[in-house]
Amino acid sequence: MPPEGRIITLRQIAKQAKLSVATVSYALRGHPKVPEATRNHVLEIASSLGFKPNPRVAALMAHIRGSRGPGVGERIAFVWVHTSEEESRTHTLLQAVRSGAQRRALQCGYEMEEFWLDGKAMSDQRLAKVISTRGITGIVFSPVLHEDQVELKFPWKDFSCAVIGLARWKPELHRAAHHLYVGMHQTLEELARLGCRRPAVVLNQEANSRSLGAWEAAFLLHHPDRARAPQLMLRGLPSSRAELVAWLAAQEPDWIILHNPEMLRAFQELDAWPARSRLSVLEWYPRLQGIPGIDQRFDQIAESAVDLVVAQLISNERGIPGMPRMTLYGGHWTGPGPAATACHQTSDTRVAESRPLRERGE
Repeated sequence: MPPEGRIITLRQIAKQAKLSVATVSYALRGHPKVPEATRNHVLEIASSLGFKPNPRVAALMAHIRGSRGPGVGERIAFVWVHTSEEESRTHTLLQAVRSGAQRRALQCGYEMEEFWLDGKAMSDQRLAKVISTRGITGIVFSPVLHEDQVELKFPWKDFSCAVIGLARWKPELHRAAHHLYVGMHQTLEELARLGCRRPAVVLNQEANSRSLGAWEAAFLLHHPDRARAPQLMLRGLPSSRAELVAWLAAQEPDWIILHNPEMLRAFQELDAWPARSRLSVLEWYPRLQGIPGIDQRFDQIAESAVDLVVAQLISNERGIPGMPRMTLYGGHWTGPGPAATACHQTSDTRVAESRPLRERGE
């Protein structure tokens, strides 16, 4: 850490990193022209020297480049919407959201302060007043896991805001989210590469509705057998194990795409092919070793939401946007993983509750 009052300059970082000042400047701003390895190298050196960006200097530079004004604060509020503090600290997706938002806020020179809206004594209006009293004008709103629509009574004209995720907001704000359609399309392409011709999908109906049917649309349009695609899609798990087994036996899928990890157990407990091995998830987390799927990279999505807020702060934009911006990330396929085997194109293997594979000697 630098001595009290000492300012670390870009030139000092550049000298230690053996790079140009311009490259260091681009790296600290996360510019795409700088390779990730170089960016991480610069960030490590900057951190070791105790460098901390000055958001007011960034605002002034943006003003010089033609923006409308440098009004900016030193903190950004992160508001957890309809999410308890316990859930925000234990849910895998939300942990990624927090780490990404904190990382990006610090890189931009801001501290991030968290607030929760689920407390009995915390109304929309009261929280807005608390945030405003603390001199905070930028707000990132968390993903919403349990509702299709969000409506908050905030004095929007006082804040620069962005939301994470695809829940419908009233009013509509700038947002960063996973591109669900692209994620499903990418999954089907990867399964086609493995030889799958009859992939099935089990969607969470609530989440599918919240996404305006993006997963469903991509599955129906890009399925290798469009005629059978509707029969190979379930909107929610069947109410019983027998119903699930009957559906598997009738449709004979060669791969099953699951909406989220919570659905895995229902299939892994079935003592029959293909439930034990040919599974993937649309919401993949690092703890799912051996199960392939789409890593939605909610840490990067959260970073992008912070960028949306910072851009508004630097250009002195407040209030409800006339044309909300949406930044979408496709995520990436993680598989196939050690537990996933190539699909068989033959259909001589059937799922039968009464005759598991081990009894047939297979």
